[in-house]
Amino acid sequence: MASRVKLILIFVLLFCTLSINHFRLQYIPSSATFVEDEIGERHLSQFQTIDLAFERADMVGLYFAASWCPMSTPPTKLLESIFTPAFLSPPSGNKAKFAIVYVSSDKEIGAMESYMKPNWIGVPFQSEEQTAIKKHFLVCSKRELKELQINRKHEIPSLFIFDSDTRNLITTDGVADIKRYGTVDVLDYWNSKRES
Repeated sequence: MASRVKLILIFVLLFCTLSINHFRLQYIPSSATFVEDEIGERHLSQFQTIDLAFERADMVGLYFAASWCPMSTPPTKLLESIFTPAFLSPPSGNKAKFAIVYVSSDKEIGAMESYMKPNWIGVPFQSEEQTAIKKHFLVCSKRELKELQINRKHEIPSLFIFDSDTRNLITTDGVADIKRYGTVDVLDYWNSKRES
């Protein structure tokens, strides 16, 4: 009987350990309302700012940067020259071709607001959503690593491109793509990846 109880306890402990590892849960403040599926992924529709961009445009660029980061300046200038406010504005009653969602690593809201370009969609400054997006995509500045407690996969600047219809990630190399193409032709390139 005692060996049977030990066997059951070992099974329960093993199951609990495997379950915790399987779900890969990350710490999110208890007031956050982000739900994780069975493999620990948060659905993109739960990020209100990203979801808004999906509704407004055919493709969405999720841009992680900061005004104080010298590496952010060149891609920001390219994004501003390629995707003008007129280009980012949807035609009457239709979706725009592209939307930019800005995820700031600035320390002050004023710095974020002055760095963000017209018609960009900003994730609210120092919000739970901003923190959750950085944790979800494992993108942040070096300064934020300790606070966010993540194993960063991408540094700033980073530009992730999504297909709004499928919500599939097209590329995490958007910064390299805009440097390579430097014109609105980058949309053709992303569309070709989207269709393949």
